[in-house]
Amino acid sequence: MELLRDDLSRAEDMEALQAADLKAAAALRQSILKAAFEGRLVPQDPTDEPASELLARLRQGRAGAHASRGRRGKKRNHPETPELPLFAGRVGGSAADAAG
Repeated sequence: MELLRDDLSRAEDMEALQAADLKAAAALRQSILKAAFEGRLVPQDPTDEPASELLARLRQGRAGAHASRGRRGKKRNHPETPELPLFAGRVGGSAADAAG
């Protein structure tokens, strides 16, 4: 009976730790998202266009050129994507060949 009580106590302790870890993970996620939206996750380029100007430019372009197409607009015809020389110099080679 004593072993059962010990096991139950350990299970309750682990459950409490898990709840605390979930709460900490949620707080960490929020702090990461906040840092991302503030532009603090990667070094910022001072020559980049401010987001407010970019958004204004995008709104102007959309409003003028595509106002009559509705919310989703027409499918766009994209030109063929050129093939990239992934394994240049390896005629008939595979990814395994390129790796080693």
